[in-house]
Amino acid sequence: MTRFLLYFLAVHKEVLGRDKIMEAFWPTYDNQRQKLRDMLSKLRTELPDPDLLIIDRDMVGLDHERCEVDVLEFEDLYHQTTLPFLSVENRPLPEPIYQRMIQAVDLWQPPTFIASMGLLENDDVENWTHLTNRRLQGMRLDLMMRISIHLINSYDFDVALKWLEQVIALDLDYNLPQAVFLKVDVLFRLQRWREAHEYAVQAIDELGLDWFAGYALQLKSLLDQLDSLKRRTPEITPISTVPLSGQHIALDSQEGLIQQLNQLVLRGGIICLQGETGSGKTHILERAASQDRKKYRWLSLTANFFQKDQAFFSLLDCLRKQLKEEDWRSLESIWGAQLITLLPELQQFWNLSPSGEFFQSEYQISTFEAIYHLFLKLAGSGRVGIILDDAHWSDPETLNLLVYIAQRGFFKEHGFLILSANPEIENPQLQRLVLHQHEIEPFSILQVEPLNNVDIAQIGFSIFGKKINESLIQRINKACGGNTLFIIETIRAIIALYGVHDENQIKRMPIPGTTHAILRNRFFALPEKSRLVMECATVIGEPFTYQNILSALEIDELSLVVALEELQQKEFIVVDSSPFVSDKYFFKLGFLSETISFETSLPRKQLFHLRLAKEFEKEYKKTNDSALLPKIALHFSEAGETTLAFDYWIQLAQHQYIQEHEYSTQDAYQNASLIANSHKDQLSTKQLCALYIGWGEQAIFQRELAIADNCFKQAVIIGQKRNDALILGAGYSGLGAISSLNGLPSQAQQYLDKAENFLQNDDLGEQIRLQTRKADLMIKNSMLREGIKKLESLNNYFQKASTLSERFIVIEAQLTLAMGYVVAGEFEAAEKLAREIQEELKAYRNLPLQARLGLLMGRIAYLRGQYSHAAEQFGLSIQIAELYSAWDLALKSATYASQVSLNQGNIFHCLEQIKNSLHLSDLYHYLGLSGALKNTQARVYLFLGLFSEARSCFEKGFTFKEGKYETLTNLMGLATVQFLSGEQEKGLQNFNEVIQTSQIYGYKMITHMAKTRLLLLQYDAGVLDSISDQLQMLEDDTTVQSYAGRGSALAYVTALEAIAAHQHARAEKAIKKLLQEESFWLTWHAHDLRRKNLLAQGIDRLEDRLACEDYIQKIRQMVPKEMRKLIVIQSPPLVALV
Repeated sequence: MTRFLLYFLAVHKEVLGRDKIMEAFWPTYDNQRQKLRDMLSKLRTELPDPDLLIIDRDMVGLDHERCEVDVLEFEDLYHQTTLPFLSVENRPLPEPIYQRMIQAVDLWQPPTFIASMGLLENDDVENWTHLTNRRLQGMRLDLMMRISIHLINSYDFDVALKWLEQVIALDLDYNLPQAVFLKVDVLFRLQRWREAHEYAVQAIDELGLDWFAGYALQLKSLLDQLDSLKRRTPEITPISTVPLSGQHIALDSQEGLIQQLNQLVLRGGIICLQGETGSGKTHILERAASQDRKKYRWLSLTANFFQKDQAFFSLLDCLRKQLKEEDWRSLESIWGAQLITLLPELQQFWNLSPSGEFFQSEYQISTFEAIYHLFLKLAGSGRVGIILDDAHWSDPETLNLLVYIAQRGFFKEHGFLILSANPEIENPQLQRLVLHQHEIEPFSILQVEPLNNVDIAQIGFSIFGKKINESLIQRINKACGGNTLFIIETIRAIIALYGVHDENQIKRMPIPGTTHAILRNRFFALPEKSRLVMECATVIGEPFTYQNILSALEIDELSLVVALEELQQKEFIVVDSSPFVSDKYFFKLGFLSETISFETSLPRKQLFHLRLAKEFEKEYKKTNDSALLPKIALHFSEAGETTLAFDYWIQLAQHQYIQEHEYSTQDAYQNASLIANSHKDQLSTKQLCALYIGWGEQAIFQRELAIADNCFKQAVIIGQKRNDALILGAGYSGLGAISSLNGLPSQAQQYLDKAENFLQNDDLGEQIRLQTRKADLMIKNSMLREGIKKLESLNNYFQKASTLSERFIVIEAQLTLAMGYVVAGEFEAAEKLAREIQEELKAYRNLPLQARLGLLMGRIAYLRGQYSHAAEQFGLSIQIAELYSAWDLALKSATYASQVSLNQGNIFHCLEQIKNSLHLSDLYHYLGLSGALKNTQARVYLFLGLFSEARSCFEKGFTFKEGKYETLTNLMGLATVQFLSGEQEKGLQNFNEVIQTSQIYGYKMITHMAKTRLLLLQYDAGVLDSISDQLQMLEDDTTVQSYAGRGSALAYVTALEAIAAHQHARAEKAIKKLLQEESFWLTWHAHDLRRKNLLAQGIDRLEDRLACEDYIQKIRQMVPKEMRKLIVIQSPPLVALV
């Protein structure tokens, strides 16, 4: 049980009360405390470091900073990877999220949670273990399902199937019908139709269709398709082969085929081995014949393209090479005479001439019969095995002969026939033979299936001489489609080009000449319309759909259907067919696309691209689906319509920037930039302005100032060359914004003044943006009231904004104005404007503006004491900022969120946020918010009574470049520390400086806070006997709007004075005012004052004392161990009142 206690503490990140542990271990036992004390003592002695165990009065826990717990790591990874915005339907996960999911699942080594414990001491402990295991197993299965769905969306069906099978095996409670349905769906996509059908029927029989709930209808539809396929298409035995020159690799799949071939040979009849060129049919036949060389008499015939019109060529060549004199002499002369016309050299055995009496008038029948008797003689008392390789090139006479011999029952009683053929190559006689197979003696078909990754790994090891990585195996398989010859030639080409040392340097899979020639010949053997479809498909890219092809080709629908069916039949393409989704087509092997693209002329490609672009353009105008924009831009670009392509890349960049991040905004601007670099003279100034100004503005939002600087400088250069005022002014305006962000106000002002010289009043959007930047620069440089007035004066401009982009610029200006109101302490005006912005943004989906609005509304809520709402808004802002990699915005939101956590009493979370934010700040070399973070950290120490640490942080805050507002806030904190540390004279001096300076700059809230805090500190120090009247005068000042904690100092002092005067009802009324906010610290003050009020009345209740002590315990639980030893706080901090 001691070991179990260690596990119990390890999986709880927070420290636990002794009562909770005792309730879990011994709920009905006596002497619980003694048992726990003994067990903790034993545990401490057995730990490698006794300090790993934290025991603080009634609280017990482990020091997690010094130990690693796989369960906690798993839970952290689970929560990081299962955020709602990551669960996007029908889309693969981001690669980092996928890798973290794999990392989380890999943490599972034993089958269950604490599997090594065996039987536990009591039912309660057993029940806790069981519930914890179920919860963790549920998280594990959830991750595995997400991984499976990611793999399906990435079209990696083989690996997805393995994950789904693991999920189903682990789902002991049968809670995941989706896993069973997806397994059927994946088997269907892999074209393992019989297996999919059997598994679906078995699952429905065992679990019932109702168990599938929301997947029942889809499963039933899929089952109907499988039933249809089962009736229409026979199952074929999958095999794989590897022909290697001069060496054999014993692949499991190959050995399995040879065993099947041997079994069919024993039965006799005709065996048709089908496979595409390069699949290894000849090698399979050689292996099969070599194993049974002594059992049978083998005759090997090989047809070829050049002799396909020469009667009996392959047969005569075989007889000449493989029969001996005694074989011929064993044949009766009557039959030998029939063969002299075909084989004149036979006259030496029977001394007959072609005109002799033995020749029959029915020449062909007599020849067939003669060869039949020859085969009978060769069989003797044994059996003859006849192989016809490349039967698709065979002449009709040879095939008719074999049919004749088969009908005479030869292959049933005296031997067998193996036909090796490529079904893609048309041979009418061979096709009739396969079609009427049921009319002949036993007839079997074996299909050579593509090689799998295991086979490719074995071939790679044989040729490379070492194991090749999984990534390269998958790339080879995708490129070669499992074709044995292509795989071998590709691996040899890789070695020739890249060597065998570094597989990661293989950027592009080389296509061997042999492979290219075979694929080219296959392609040109297609009918014209099928070739057109393939050419069009290479232009579209994978996956392509029926509608894509129809849009790009001038072809009727029936002809297209016929062409697609033929391409599937000849294994050029494969289809991904799922219920309720349009069929998607893929090339069977990647080299096909490359080969066909090489053989397609440039004018034809451009024609296809142009038709596709126009078709997608029409669809976009109807649906406004942003997913079509990159397709339109790409196809216009490839069609040579660079100007149109440029416009759509810009449109995509603007669309994705304000709405979603499916397609990288950076990529869209980059593509537009490539066009601009090579076709700048063809682009208008307006287009170039959209590129460089738009890209620069987006880069500013993401704090990519180097990119922004380059864009705006390019805009200025273009403006100077083309003498265009708009792009010149917009470029200078952007450079001014960058200078302001870099803390260079004079340079910023110069750039902005230059911009104003160029921008005219009719350039409404840029004019508003320029004036907004000038006002923002004023606010940052202590001209608060002037900046606000400038923004308010833009109202006439706001009314004129009509286009969407102008409205967004107006909202940016309004956000800046609202933030100015916040700094000025005018929260009502700020909140009113924020609500108006929120209402307008409902009509649009502009995520960057939503993020900035979230930051604004979070600040307003925080400064008004609405901490839950503030946390929600900051969380929204952080989420969007992370989505766009806008780390500056994320850092600001995290900084303010840490202040919210402090006021809620969540010190641990606050310090974690500060730590992470400082790390992010160092990572991006950005010190703009370091002062604010240090200020928050100092406030934590101040609240905990650690004045020395607080002083150090406040002083450190002055070393960062901050605005006047932040500097005064920091100085007020330092003055507070000085006052509380006994340096009242210095503190008073700094307080007076804060009050005077904030009055000058119009920071009303800081002025009010500084005056209130100074009075409170003087009252607490005994410098002033009564401050109620002075505090009341401050509260009556209507020029200062209500902020968080306002009035709390007056309520505190009023309560204390009322208690001293025994005015208990008045004291309680003041105490209730402290409970009107969500502040942890004000609530603590309220409980502390309430207890003092009761004690003054002679009432000393245990629950009141415990409630006050509970606050101290909570604080000690929420601070790091190294701080815990320093804390001496016994009462609520005075500074929390302001």
